Amino acid sequence: QEVYYNTYNVGDKVWHRWALISTATTPQVYDLPLADGYETYASGYENVYYKDQEGIVSVEISIRKIDGFKTGSYSAIAQLPEGFRPAFMKHNMAYSYGPYGWSAIFVRPSGTIDVYISNDCTSVFGELHFIAKDQA
Repeated sequence: QEVYYNTYNVGDKVWHRWALISTATTPQVYDLPLADGYETYASGYENVYYKDQEGIVSVEISIRKIDGFKTGSYSAIAQLPEGFRPAFMKHNMAYSYGPYGWSAIFVRPSGTIDVYISNDCTSVFGELHFIAKDQA
């Protein structure tokens, strides 16, 4: 449904043209299937991805590696489907827990999501936001 507004200029005593108000639709949110050996951090956390009406993909990650992450390791944790992938590799900083530290999350044009770990830890939390390849 389209929504419009108009304005009234008190000094000129004139109504101006009706203008369309931009509206947004809530994106469909999908569970992010994790690779073997990984699970959602805990109850109340989620691993999801979605794409808004402008083609911006968001990925939210809250994972735990069952046998723990090792310092300096790269791990493929998930795979995004076609239509939700970037044209070029994208990355963002994330944080590690158990103990605290930093990590990085990467998503490749193939859809593979990797994490890089700076310290031994059990869990990683982070987000990625990028324009989908089919929107670029």
